[in-house]
Amino acid sequence: MRVLVCGGRAYGAIPTQTRPGGETNEAIVRATAERKRLSDVLSEFHTREHFSVIICGNEGSAERLATQWANRNHIEIVVIHAGRQRKGFGATPERNERLLQEGKPDLIVAFPGGEMTRHMIDLAKAANIPVRLIDGA
Repeated sequence: MRVLVCGGRAYGAIPTQTRPGGETNEAIVRATAERKRLSDVLSEFHTREHFSVIICGNEGSAERLATQWANRNHIEIVVIHAGRQRKGFGATPERNERLLQEGKPDLIVAFPGGEMTRHMIDLAKAANIPVRLIDGA
């Protein structure tokens, strides 16, 4: 099964700067829990669905974590980059469309994210690709 993983840039991201008032420790605890959650969810789905490929844009933290998980589990990874026309940081609507067209996923696993994660979910639903929303993605 070809599985596209999407989610926010901050999902599971460990902060690199210290914040006052213990916020850094809270952010590290949250990020660590998110990393474990992503790994647990992908492992559970893989046990049931037998992933053959993980597809992602490798732009956000959730996508990078998914590629790390795939490497640990010896699953092929297909990365579709935003391309040279990319403006600014993060995903673009065009990249999301390419992920579906070129990646040809059988399933989308969506972790919490922002506007571009929602865009991917909407595109997948319009294309009748099953979507698994994780933690209210």
